[in-house]
Amino acid sequence: MRKLTFLIAVIATFAMTSCSLSVKIPYRYSMSYIDYNTVSQQYGVFITESNSVGFDYQPIGSISLMERSGNEVKSSESEAKDGVYSKSLITTVKYGDWIDASIDELLKIACQKAIEQGGNGIINMKIEYLPST
Repeated sequence: MRKLTFLIAVIATFAMTSCSLSVKIPYRYSMSYIDYNTVSQQYGVFITESNSVGFDYQPIGSISLMERSGNEVKSSESEAKDGVYSKSLITTVKYGDWIDASIDELLKIACQKAIEQGGNGIINMKIEYLPST
């Protein structure tokens, strides 16, 4: 009787999970737009994604920025001792509110850095968006 019950359970499971079921994939549409004009007008910095422009310019540097969404670090304490004599390591981190990464904030930082270095433009701007999961 046990074997028959087990056999029925196996057949029922196979019947419910057979290959005839199709996986439905939802339709999605995504579009993003980055407005360089607002930040460009605010800081007076020319921004373009093109690697060539129709005017002469003097390159003064390269900039790379990264911002990741996460919890704000309110306070951080760490104590490390010599690994040869003592293996104690104390780390205390207190987290605050969640902060979403903002492309606008990174653009402001990039413009401020360009101005700080004596520049008035950012050429060949590349932005890679990695959504938080």
